[in-house]
Amino acid sequence: MQVFVLHIPKTGIGTLENVFNQRFSRPAPRFSWTQRPGLLGVDFSVHDLIVGHYPFQFAERLRDPVIMTMFRDPVARVLSHWSYVHENGYHFDLTYTAWAKEHTLEDWLASDYSEYAANNLMTRFLIDRVHARLPEAMHNLEQVDYIGFLDDWNGLQDTADQFLEYVDRDKIKVDGRYNASNDPIRLSRLKPETLADIQARNALDILLYQRARELMQERKAVRV
Repeated sequence: MQVFVLHIPKTGIGTLENVFNQRFSRPAPRFSWTQRPGLLGVDFSVHDLIVGHYPFQFAERLRDPVIMTMFRDPVARVLSHWSYVHENGYHFDLTYTAWAKEHTLEDWLASDYSEYAANNLMTRFLIDRVHARLPEAMHNLEQVDYIGFLDDWNGLQDTADQFLEYVDRDKIKVDGRYNASNDPIRLSRLKPETLADIQARNALDILLYQRARELMQERKAVRV
């Protein structure tokens, strides 16, 4: 069995990866899709667990994998991304890192820096990380075997428990959080116009998120 964990940024999978790595014997190393689009030439056939910021289309490279991902309220996901970048910087981009530390959420939303992370990112990851086509993303969503939700109470632990049971692995305790901001922006602190802007930018993600919720409820009802 191969398991592909599609890691949409800021949905909690960085934390779950540390847990899942302890329950699989041949996890694949992480690769940067940004630096090596398509990961051409990388052989994943020997690995039983593949986790990364890889798009849904990557699953075509694997042998009939079990596909898992996590979703998060789209507005909360955008706020988490900005909080983390504002606090910690962005990978190896020193210019962006310096800029982020000196600017506000509203500055970021008005800048080119937010173009990728603040606009229907979940929809794009459900395709190829580039295009935000809702019908295609909805179709691919149906092919995902298990979807967890970070914003559920105890969402990380419940997702770990239920997914490990789904793939016949022993459960394990989830401790701490990986790559989490120490000072997240709360929805209650948002200016109304900022909230409206983020919601408009993520109109497709909001619909996709709602469908993911419905889908998991439908599957739960069938199992019962």
